[in-house]
Amino acid sequence: MYGVLVFKRGRGAEKYQYIEEGSKAWVNQQIPFCDRALFVDDSTDHLRSTRILVPEIECILFNTGIPTQLLKLLSDWEHGGKSAINDPMHV
Repeated sequence: MYGVLVFKRGRGAEKYQYIEEGSKAWVNQQIPFCDRALFVDDSTDHLRSTRILVPEIECILFNTGIPTQLLKLLSDWEHGGKSAINDPMHV
């Protein structure tokens, strides 16, 4: 598990497909993973940009700010991902 600060962010027409060096999508591309990877963020533009650059990573929008719900989402994903995939916030 890791956290990432935004170094660069897309604007205007490129907001939802911003993949330049320093963006969250770019950082997600740099981190190696074996079988599965999950990117959880509270920003739709970061999620969509990551989906464009690294389609193998499952992306989920989480913006409720309730820690117990985040822990449940992570636990469910770790044990098969069923509830995460069916979550209405799944991007």
